[in-house]
Amino acid sequence: MKKVAIVLTVLLFCVAFVSGALAQEIKVGTLLAHTGPLKEFGPNIQNGVVLAAKQMAAAGFNIKLIHEDSETSAIPATNAAKKLVEVDKVVAIIGALASGVTVPVAESVTCPN
Repeated sequence: MKKVAIVLTVLLFCVAFVSGALAQEIKVGTLLAHTGPLKEFGPNIQNGVVLAAKQMAAAGFNIKLIHEDSETSAIPATNAAKKLVEVDKVVAIIGALASGVTVPVAESVTCPN
């Protein structure tokens, strides 16, 4: 009986912790190609991200998406990623599509959490 009480207490704390986390807004950035050589892929991937965010919202998560154009180019993508992290305060970035864009962004920008 004592074990059941301990398990129930732990579960209640877990539920309380998760429900508090679900209420917080989670900012996620997208860095996808809407211009440049890979522009035909960006909108479809963004639609998939939006769909996933809607599914997460249905599960109780508060996801805010902030979209930026990588322009399929390292310098504009790095600047956009810096904006996402420093100004918009995103906790994660989805993208970019090309390694020539992704590597410079990864070397220049780090999400704080």
